[in-house]
Amino acid sequence: MLPLSIAIALWGKDDSGLFMIPVFAEIVISAMLGVTPVSRLLNRIPSRVSGFMGKMSLFIYLAQWSAIFGVMLWMPLSESGVKIAAAAVITVIYGAVLYAVDTVHRRSARKRDIR
Repeated sequence: MLPLSIAIALWGKDDSGLFMIPVFAEIVISAMLGVTPVSRLLNRIPSRVSGFMGKMSLFIYLAQWSAIFGVMLWMPLSESGVKIAAAAVITVIYGAVLYAVDTVHRRSARKRDIR
């Protein structure tokens, strides 16, 4: 089924990038059905680990834009590779801090609810 999606995507290729939608849709469907080697590997990950990755992905998503804009503002003349590396490091650190603050906040809220 994936070759059909690739053929459709290449046939309708334009500069907007919309031609990749069928390919990505097919990849997602294949992953959900567990028919690819990657999906079989990901399905073996314990739910505890995937749950943690899901929680961290939210905080990394929230942190990425401020890190990107900060790096662009404070390092305007640096090489693009240095900017990307700096933004990635700042994003992960900032996301971890947000995750830790959220965890502490949730724990203190639970303690208040118990009392």
